[in-house]
Amino acid sequence: MKVQMRFQKILALVSLIIGALTILLAITFMSGDLAGIMYYVNEEIDEGVTAFGYLAQSFCNTMLTIGIIYLLCTVTLFITDTNKRRNYYITNYISTGLAAVSALVASVFGLIMVSILLGKFSGLNWEELTPIFEMMSDTETGTGAPMVYNNPTMFIISYVLLILPLLDVAALILNLVWKIKLMKGEKALLEQGFVKEVA
Repeated sequence: MKVQMRFQKILALVSLIIGALTILLAITFMSGDLAGIMYYVNEEIDEGVTAFGYLAQSFCNTMLTIGIIYLLCTVTLFITDTNKRRNYYITNYISTGLAAVSALVASVFGLIMVSILLGKFSGLNWEELTPIFEMMSDTETGTGAPMVYNNPTMFIISYVLLILPLLDVAALILNLVWKIKLMKGEKALLEQGFVKEVA
C-alpha cells in the first residue's frame, strides 16, 4: 500500500503539470516562425496561408479551453484528496474519471488538429513565399540573413506534448486498478482479523 500511496501522490502532481503544459501549448503554438508567416503574408498574397492561419487560431482557442478544463479536473484530484487518501470514496472515483476523460479529449483533439495543420503547412507553396520572407526579414533585421519559415519544429514539440496526456490517462487507470485491488486485499485481511500492510 505504501508504494501505491507514493505513486498516487506523484501521479496527481504530474497530471497537474501535464495539464499546465497543455495550456502552454495552446498559448505558444502560434509563435516564432508560425507567427511570422501570418505577420508577413495576407490573403492577397496567398490564400493557403490565410486558411492555415484561421484554422491554427481556432485550434489554439479550442485547445486553450480544453487545457483549462483538463487543468481544473486535475485540481479535483487534490480537492478530493485522491493524491493521498488510503481508501477511495465515490468522489475519488469521480475526480479520477474526470481527469482521465479530460486528458483523453485534450490528447485526441490536439493530435488530430496538429496533424491536419501540419498537412496544410506542408502544402503551402514555399517557392513563392520564400522571397517574401527573405525580403521582410532583410528589412526588419538589417542583417541580410533570411529566416526559415518552413520549419516544422513546433509541430514536433506539439506531438510530444500531446502524447503526455495519453500517458497520463494510462497512469490514472493503472493507479485506480491498483488501488481497488489493494483495498480489496486489505479489506479481506481485516475481515480475517489481520492488521497487516498490504504490499
